[in-house]
Amino acid sequence: MKRIVIPESFIYSLLTGKSNSYDIKRTTSFKVFEEYLIPPRDRPTRGFVDLKPITVVGFMAMGKTVFAAHVTKKVRRKLSRRFGTELFSVMGKSIVDVVEFLKDNKDLYQDKEAMLLFLDDIFYQGLSTEKGKAKNKAEKYYSDIRHQFEKLGFNNGILYIIFAGQRLKLIPPFFRSSPMLIFKPLLTNDKYERQTIIEALQHDDTRLSKTLAELSIAILETAAKIIYTKWDDQIKSITIVKPGWDYPFIYIQDSAPNPKNVFDIVVPFNYSGIYGDENEEEVMRRIDETAKRLLLKLAIKSIAVGMELRDKGIYSLSKKGYEDIIREALKLPFGDKLLSWNLIEESLSEINYERLKQFITHRVGKPIAQLAYIKRTTRTKNKE
Repeated sequence: MKRIVIPESFIYSLLTGKSNSYDIKRTTSFKVFEEYLIPPRDRPTRGFVDLKPITVVGFMAMGKTVFAAHVTKKVRRKLSRRFGTELFSVMGKSIVDVVEFLKDNKDLYQDKEAMLLFLDDIFYQGLSTEKGKAKNKAEKYYSDIRHQFEKLGFNNGILYIIFAGQRLKLIPPFFRSSPMLIFKPLLTNDKYERQTIIEALQHDDTRLSKTLAELSIAILETAAKIIYTKWDDQIKSITIVKPGWDYPFIYIQDSAPNPKNVFDIVVPFNYSGIYGDENEEEVMRRIDETAKRLLLKLAIKSIAVGMELRDKGIYSLSKKGYEDIIREALKLPFGDKLLSWNLIEESLSEINYERLKQFITHRVGKPIAQLAYIKRTTRTKNKE
């Protein structure tokens, strides 16, 4: 199916509701969430834990935390009005820290019939590749989360869990198959991540379902582009909602509350002490160093490939040549439409050729005439 491109004008029309030229439902009503989150009975307890997970996917600063605060505020108000029940809400960067905090502070929720956790888990943001003690323990909690809270003494009420992550395919399986998937504006340069999201947005195998999934992700991509290039934060109120029992639809938030004013407790990072003496900044720095190491390895491999090509007398490449080397030699997957001549030329233009000349001259003790070929890379016809 040809990729759908959504014009920016349509994204802005979603905010006002004045037009909807695409066949996809748009609403500002909280009704679908209410049916899922608020019980239609006299009391919110049934003698066991009613688990209500929501998974929110989106890149950094795309409104995941504000959306969680928006839902928390709505749920708190509706529980209070319908049952007179008080919602106890907790926000944390790690499930391990949250569980340990709740173990130490059972008096805070002992008489509560509804608890909400917002977990913006640092180890599931698409940055960490480690498999240490903390992450192993987190995975254990997530795989058996309902019983973990029954052990804490919260064994009769509603447990809401809003889990936020930047990449759907890296989110724990339990939350990846959540009955309520939420997508905030995002860009999907990763072919496999894009396909994972499209499959998650599909309700069935019909053409309508596939079209709505493609349309939904196109809306998210254009919305993200506006946020990045026009610095327009109001676009962050646009959300794609995928209930497990229906087709995706567009939800426009009618509020953007400050999370600091919504959540009852914000658990400090490393409250559990499981991360050693590191604070959040140190953990993020270590994760960032892991990402930089991967980029450095890619750069080293690229230089080695370039030297090998030069030794064999190859001074220019076709687009197909670039594709084959990147995929086969560097083992770097990418979407077919992602690599273009514009991207190739943009990359080559960012090389500091003067510094490169100085390095080579210093290295070999004399200028190299063939260096001109590096800068003179031109578009060659694909003969393959």
